Amino acid sequence: MDSKTNNRDGRGAGSLKAVLFDMDGVLFDSMPNHVKAWCEAVERFGLHMTPQEVYMNEGRTGGGTVDMLAMRTWGRRATQQETEEIYRVKSDIFNALPEAAPMPCAPMYARGDFVSCL
Repeated sequence: MDSKTNNRDGRGAGSLKAVLFDMDGVLFDSMPNHVKAWCEAVERFGLHMTPQEVYMNEGRTGGGTVDMLAMRTWGRRATQQETEEIYRVKSDIFNALPEAAPMPCAPMYARGDFVSCL
């Protein structure tokens, strides 16, 4: 990389038209699907999580969520096998749900308008 470029292949920043990273909740409102999937999945394993708890723990890792519930209900951390199985069930439920609704500003973002929704 030389001092006149900002990336390894020699192209300058001016050659990029746009970069958009879609983090969950930027273009699609997937939280209602996560809520449904978590609540249904953990019940199958004798654990309980309210929809409000899912929202309160948004951003926590799947393993962290399972451990929190295991400690509360079983008085111990979940084993790796339990964590993997619960998270697999949660993911299967989530992936079977209808596609999440677009966020209100998604159409503007798609047109390159990143200011109107601020």
